Amino acid sequence: MRNRRFYKPVLGCLVLVFLCCTSAVQTSMNKSRVDMELTRVTPLENAPPALVFTTVALGGFRGLISNVLWMRANKLQEESKFFEMVQLADWITKLQPHYSQVWRIQAWNMTYNISVKFPNRDDKWHWIMSGVKLLRDEGIQYNPHEPALYEELCYFLYHKMGGTSDLAHLNFKNRWAWEWHNILNLYEVHLVTEGTAFDLPTSGESSLFILKTDKGLHFRVFGNEGQMILDSGEKAFPEKQNEFARLNVNLGRLWEEPALTVGHKAAILGAITAITGLTLQNGNGFPDYGSLIPWKPRMADFPNVTAIPRTGINEVIVARITNGVDNSSLHFRVFDGAEKMVLDFAAEDLESRSAELAELRVYLEPLWDKDKLSENQESEFLDHALVFLSDQIEIIPQSAAAIESERTMRKLNKMDVRLMKTVDEKYGPLDWRLPETHAIYWAMDGMRKAHAPSVLPLRRIIYQSMQLASRRGKVIENKALGKLEFGPNVRIIPKANATYLQMMTEDPERIEHISQGHRNFLFRAVRDLYLNGQREDADTWFQYGKEVYEDFIVMEGDDIDTFVLWNLGEDLNALNPDDFHNMIKGFIQTAYYDMARGEESGYQGRIATAKLVRDKYMYWIKNPGMKNIFEGRVLPELYEIETEVLKELFDPESNIHLELLAVWETRVPNLDARLGRTSEDDKTVSNGKSAGAARPGSGTTPTALPNVSPDRPNTSPGSNTAKPGKDVPP
Repeated sequence: MRNRRFYKPVLGCLVLVFLCCTSAVQTSMNKSRVDMELTRVTPLENAPPALVFTTVALGGFRGLISNVLWMRANKLQEESKFFEMVQLADWITKLQPHYSQVWRIQAWNMTYNISVKFPNRDDKWHWIMSGVKLLRDEGIQYNPHEPALYEELCYFLYHKMGGTSDLAHLNFKNRWAWEWHNILNLYEVHLVTEGTAFDLPTSGESSLFILKTDKGLHFRVFGNEGQMILDSGEKAFPEKQNEFARLNVNLGRLWEEPALTVGHKAAILGAITAITGLTLQNGNGFPDYGSLIPWKPRMADFPNVTAIPRTGINEVIVARITNGVDNSSLHFRVFDGAEKMVLDFAAEDLESRSAELAELRVYLEPLWDKDKLSENQESEFLDHALVFLSDQIEIIPQSAAAIESERTMRKLNKMDVRLMKTVDEKYGPLDWRLPETHAIYWAMDGMRKAHAPSVLPLRRIIYQSMQLASRRGKVIENKALGKLEFGPNVRIIPKANATYLQMMTEDPERIEHISQGHRNFLFRAVRDLYLNGQREDADTWFQYGKEVYEDFIVMEGDDIDTFVLWNLGEDLNALNPDDFHNMIKGFIQTAYYDMARGEESGYQGRIATAKLVRDKYMYWIKNPGMKNIFEGRVLPELYEIETEVLKELFDPESNIHLELLAVWETRVPNLDARLGRTSEDDKTVSNGKSAGAARPGSGTTPTALPNVSPDRPNTSPGSNTAKPGKDVPP
């Protein structure tokens, strides 16, 4: 009876003890669950108190709450109340993060339905990027094996940004391009607060040093080839006080920062360009993978030495040879940033360092059985390996700019620079300043991770993005106007063609649709190569198109020159002499715009095409088959048509940008004579400013074209490379 009296108190005490023990380990258990990614449920933020209480109270009934919210969200969707729906969808994704449909609808509403409600481009961009980030930064991270999320993200990139459905699409493309231009610019920026100009380095490469002194700022700049291109103080730019004020605002507290972010560096480099006129850029949209890819250790078992990989980049391989005889045999192989094998030897070759080798074996022993090393373990392993190999090879560490660029891509954009390199090797060279390139990346990443039997939709996205990239996948920096423009990327035509052939094999149900797209792609490929001055390459693809498609040519016997003209003019039989005259003027005008933005190949190609059109016309006016121009009038010489175009461009009423006029002033031979100008006073435009003055900060002036003798009016810049088609008589 006495024992029964203490029975319940003892049980109560035991319960309290167990609760205390559980409480003691609960914090560490929660931390371990987060570290091991065993839980992905984010606490609700900014939700009504009733929802928070209900969520905590019901626990496992979170799905029931999600269903109620989902029904409410569907009703709002039907009523086109997209703003009200955003918050509901946000709560649902937090309650049920693995329900992919909510992520897709939420992102779609932001990118399409909400963004179009705003006339302001900044607001549009905010909502479009909100949709992209929702999928990229959250949805895919919670559901890495769900192909539908990758497909949706890719569609936003290549359609909303890369396409033309939105009137502000050029603004979207430029914003995305400048963002990635800054990320991939590896120019080093060093802020120095101590010492004098004599203490600054006297050599460097792609580096800017800004010294803070009592007399102001001092700049020392080294170019991409290591040459010193500027060494001046603030007094050298007395007219730039406003720009210096903005630079000091940008610097602000950055003097004490250990590392500059991509955004900070971009602001500083932009200010330096405004002050000095120098464009400080190392790299463009094509990443320097040797600098960006961080050193990575790799340890694995191999049956013999020949099985160890013989290719890699910034990689240290420690191989354990498991040949069944000696399981302790180690082999080291190192690849540098140029993908060269710079070290290859067996540990047993270092008999003099047996003690250090024994220490390394002891450190490695517990790591062999791990499927994957953590980030800290990889870093520690790499340090041990490099210390052991220090007398055999010197590893050049990443620059601060490269480290920050890689961190920005990995942490903020959720992208792996090694996978970027794989994408480039398979489909490139691709310009990563373009949204369709990122669509290809995410489609390829989704194909790798998807747990679906078919990833055909992602393959379709790749071939559609490749088609877009070949058509306008070249970013042209128009330094005259200070903006980015887009043109064909003829370098990826072979790989874009391969994606079409692969899709026709893998998607037989849509082969007719794909083959029609392939035929149109070949049309554009021939035309773009031809207009880019690559006539031989254009003819190669022209012959290929004739082999693949019987109806590729318009008329039997067409050669490459006639084919391009048919492709440009659609129906040459319907054109009259004025149409041909205007077509020639159009090519010449486009050629001069190419000249102004530094596209020399485009300039030469279009001048050559203009000459071809005239030569063909002069031949066809004697050909009874061309009814609209048969026995038509003779067109002026090409030189005269060029002069006509130049007069129109320099007409004050044409409102051509002064920066473009300045380039033509310096590059077009005999311009005064061709425009009928008699004095320097005539070199003015409608607002009274000189067209011949170069715009500060526009970069170096392009080299002038070879001069043209005044007594050769039929010779024009670039026309020496323009040859008529073989069927044109002399």
